[in-house]
Amino acid sequence: MSDLGGLFESCPALRRSEERARNNLDDRKWILDLIPKESVGAELGVFTGLLSEAILEIVRPRRLFLVDVWWTRYGEFYPDWGAYTDFGRLPTRVAYEAAVFRTNSSTSEVTRVVSSSIDWACSIPDASLDWAYIDTTHSYAQTVDELKALAPKVKPNGLILGDDWRADPEHPHHGVMLAVNDFVRQTNFDIGAAGQATQWLITRREARFDRANSIFDHDRAKSWRSRLRLDRFLQGSKRLTGQPKAVG
Repeated sequence: MSDLGGLFESCPALRRSEERARNNLDDRKWILDLIPKESVGAELGVFTGLLSEAILEIVRPRRLFLVDVWWTRYGEFYPDWGAYTDFGRLPTRVAYEAAVFRTNSSTSEVTRVVSSSIDWACSIPDASLDWAYIDTTHSYAQTVDELKALAPKVKPNGLILGDDWRADPEHPHHGVMLAVNDFVRQTNFDIGAAGQATQWLITRREARFDRANSIFDHDRAKSWRSRLRLDRFLQGSKRLTGQPKAVG
């Protein structure tokens, strides 16, 4: 297949599955503005590369790792996750090819890795990333394991961020919010931003208060927190998981 248009034509399931993903893509882009430009980062959970393309456009990273299990975990087709995978009709290798097409022409150095997020994180040097974005299984257990694996891999002033901050305890992805809150209570990380379009970001406490050396845009994050009424989400977190650390 020579281009993305040809891939859509040959696999209608790709177009149908992306209709849902595209609906909230623009809303999610706000979190990318908090990532430093020309940095080194990783997206864990790539799928068809829609967010990868946005990262390359907005962040313009010097180097970007795109890590996903694709066919190695799910086989020829994704499970039936509703419209997201066109009810199980989306081939995993088609999703990979779409990600390749979307990221091939970037001026950034892009490395695609077919691997589990945790195996890959454990394989890279400590303090080698400026940031990492998590968008994988959205389960409590895996998110906790990913946070633990990534913590030594991001630089002291680095960021860990991701998708699916769900305050509703009935939501199937609520485990992400629980995992992030448990992690920050047990470590030297704090929540820097969370809520809008289910995005979240954490950074080490000392990096938040060392503004001279921090890569985190405090003023921009504060503006976003004000606009997004973050207190509403944190109150939900407090009721469900105990008092989170201050995000001030």
